[in-house]
Amino acid sequence: MKKITTKNIFCLFTIYCCLFTVVYAGGPGTTGGIMLAQPVSARASGMGDVFTAVSDDVNAVYWNPAGLCNLSKTEFSAMYNDSLMDTAYTNLSYAKPVKLWGSAFGASISIFDGGALAVNSPTGFTENVKAQYDYSASIAYGKKIFTKWFKQNANKWKLNFGVGFKTYSSTLAQQYTAGSLALDLGLLLQNKSGFSAGLTVQNIGRNVVYIYDEYPLPQATKIGAAYKFGNILHSYLAGIEAVNTIDSGTKFHLGAEYWYAKLLALRVGYKSGYDLGSVTLGAGIYVKGYQIDYAFGDMGILGNTQKISYTMRY
Repeated sequence: MKKITTKNIFCLFTIYCCLFTVVYAGGPGTTGGIMLAQPVSARASGMGDVFTAVSDDVNAVYWNPAGLCNLSKTEFSAMYNDSLMDTAYTNLSYAKPVKLWGSAFGASISIFDGGALAVNSPTGFTENVKAQYDYSASIAYGKKIFTKWFKQNANKWKLNFGVGFKTYSSTLAQQYTAGSLALDLGLLLQNKSGFSAGLTVQNIGRNVVYIYDEYPLPQATKIGAAYKFGNILHSYLAGIEAVNTIDSGTKFHLGAEYWYAKLLALRVGYKSGYDLGSVTLGAGIYVKGYQIDYAFGDMGILGNTQKISYTMRY
């Protein structure tokens, strides 16, 4: 493990930001709160992170809070992401529908572990510390919009609105801390024929400040469309999504999912304009309310990223 001095800690943080922005946003950037830009759910990642217009499970807390209204049962999900540079990302999410109000509530906790490094103090003492440790807690609410037109056409169309609030805390080298508050907004339009369209604006909030260095949150605007079709034995989902971030412009994602007998799933995704991780693959299995999903991404010389999610419905 390479030894570095304390004065280079912020250089290390800059490298982290640049690397994760290259991987997850497609180009070099200067945003902070890199954990907030990392996708949740192995299911969504397996299909190229095309989920803004899907958002039909508990992970809508992250992707599009308007999608929480799609839930018919209480759901819980746990995800682990074995990522790059000895880093790991963990997420726990919970959501509960409230049928009487035509709405749903959700919450999630995310933890990002940036690995370890050896720091040389001015006295020559060497100590192993966590390079970066981030924490985020979120709450979300989704509600059906009952305007006159949608009431009259409720058998064909429905429109949902969602909002999410999150708190973010980050610690570098166990010494320098920063935090922020952020807001997510979402809309989800769905048709009984299987078509859906979604829009979200994520991470609207104040900058992250480490002492005197200031970094904006990874704000992103996502718009997507999806179409579900098939029958009880074979069901399909195809989607497209445009993602605009404040530091890398607009990128496009394509994704598809196939379910056999609502038991086994296969997924594939493609993300254009990314230097690494353009192609993603995934699979899933569902048995009596319990679901396990897996996603794989090839990051070239940096290695692979793997995600696994466990979801239960009750």
